[in-house]
Amino acid sequence: MMIKAIQPDCPADTQVAASPPSAPEQTDTLVARAVGLIQSRLGQLPPIEELAASVDVDRSTLHRHFRRALGMSVRGAIREIRLTEARRLLAETELPITHVALAAGYSSPAKMADHFRMLLRVTPSQFRRRAKGEREMPQ
Repeated sequence: MMIKAIQPDCPADTQVAASPPSAPEQTDTLVARAVGLIQSRLGQLPPIEELAASVDVDRSTLHRHFRRALGMSVRGAIREIRLTEARRLLAETELPITHVALAAGYSSPAKMADHFRMLLRVTPSQFRRRAKGEREMPQ
C-alpha cells in the first residue's frame, strides 16, 4: 500500500510505503470491530460466516484472530458478551427476566437460566437479588 508523504521536509508528491499494521494490532482492530457488531446485534446476531464477512475475513480467519486476541472462540466470546449484558440488565434494571434474556440475545429465558447456573452457579433471579443487595427469602 502506498500513501503520500505528509511531512514538512518531504515534497508533496513523494511516495512512501506505509507499513502494514503489526499482527497484534491488526488482530485487535479486527476483533474490536467484530465485538462491536456482536454487541450491537445481540438480539439478532447473524451467523458467524456473516459476522466474518462483515469484517472482511472468512470464518476460520475470524476464529484465529479471536483465539489470538481473546484466548477464546467466536462462540465463546458471544457467550461472554451475552452473559455480561444479561448481568448488567439484571443489576441495573427492573426488566422482567424474559425481556433480559431476549435483549441479551438468548433464545429463551430457560437458555439464559441454564447459562447462569452453569457459569455463575446461581439463577438469574438470585443474581438480581444479590446484585441489588437483597437477601434471599428463606424457603
